[in-house]
Amino acid sequence: MLLAVSFMGPEVLAQLPYASPELITFLFGSSTGGVLLAVGAPSGRIDTDTTDDDRLVRDVSKDLTEHKPEVARLDTALRKLKSTPLKAKFAEWEEVGQFPRIATIDPAADIAGAAEVEIDLANTGESKYFIKDDILRVYDVTTNLDHANFTGIRLYVKTRNDVDNTVTVRAFNDTGFVAVPAIPALTIGTELQLIRIGHAKSESDKVGESRSMKPVQYKNGIHTFEKYISISKLRKKLVTYTEDDLKRAIRQSIYDMRLDMESIFWDGVGMQDQHPDNEENMYTMKGVSHFIESNVIELPAVGDITETMFLDWAERVSADSHGSEEKMLWVSSSLWTEINKIPLIKETLQSQRSERVLGAYVNRIQAGHCELLVGVHKGFKELGKKRFGAILDPMHLRKRVLEPMHTVDIRPEGSGGKREEGRKYIETCTVEVRYEKTHALLV
Repeated sequence: MLLAVSFMGPEVLAQLPYASPELITFLFGSSTGGVLLAVGAPSGRIDTDTTDDDRLVRDVSKDLTEHKPEVARLDTALRKLKSTPLKAKFAEWEEVGQFPRIATIDPAADIAGAAEVEIDLANTGESKYFIKDDILRVYDVTTNLDHANFTGIRLYVKTRNDVDNTVTVRAFNDTGFVAVPAIPALTIGTELQLIRIGHAKSESDKVGESRSMKPVQYKNGIHTFEKYISISKLRKKLVTYTEDDLKRAIRQSIYDMRLDMESIFWDGVGMQDQHPDNEENMYTMKGVSHFIESNVIELPAVGDITETMFLDWAERVSADSHGSEEKMLWVSSSLWTEINKIPLIKETLQSQRSERVLGAYVNRIQAGHCELLVGVHKGFKELGKKRFGAILDPMHLRKRVLEPMHTVDIRPEGSGGKREEGRKYIETCTVEVRYEKTHALLV
């Protein structure tokens, strides 16, 4: 009845036979005041201190990201970059490049002077770079100019032979085909290239060949990462002088799990097989290094790294037209010490402050061909990479997630198990590394 009468105003309540001034004062504070209903209403300010941590929704993935990011830079970056859901056992993707414009002339096949000649190409399949009516120049790699015999002369593609890997061409200059009765004789002594510079059609010419690149398919398998922490019911009740044992165990396990993931992300080997113990399906993923095997830069002896070499690294990962202008350069502690002695790096570090990019601190180095965001990867040493570095293009890295990072609280005692409490961290994912020429390994 007390709750029912509290919804009445003091004036209405005063008319009831059982309402005394003391009752009205008890409910409303005074017999003449306004309605103040306090049943079930919180008092005071509500903030994070008034809410138990166990009642708050936690972003476990974010928790891991903020735990020593410089130790697990790749895992941190992949969590910061936009990930996409995965609904299969493998992540599959396709890559297609720009249509090639340059072919190398076979150095063993001299060109005889004639009105129309057949040119042998050095590498298998390069004849497919050209189609009828293409215009080519003969480029001397040594001089970085047109070959001396072909100054002011261009070649017109008449036909090509994909079986013999040749192209048949005629020559012309600014007065047309008549003024060049024969292609100059040429003894191949240096590296020469045919470079496609354009296309020419006659006024009413028929439709020519089409030109396109066939995509190349890649895939990577899923990998399940797991870490389990448990504590006995009795041990949990004991009080320690220092940090709580469970909290310390969780922190150490998260650190170890991050290194597990970082190591697999770099050096994992893809496999689909049956587990040797229970014969259940087992999948593992290929690491980033597997997808950059053809773009490995060999480091010189300790102390011999120069500014020129540093700029060459930037040029090498910028040659592919798909690359972005901003790339990450992560190096081990020992390699960072060497790089710091390069004048360009030393001056830059003295004139600017570090900034946080993709979860960890870096320094921006203008390397001409691209901007390198250089940072120390403190986990490389623990992964056995004492003198190691990697240049990664974040635009072509992607994490695919089948089972997002989450926790599972386990209490075995309720099902007849041990008297302990446990927590399991688990995530199933893989990584895509696209356009390997935009990345590089320094070994």
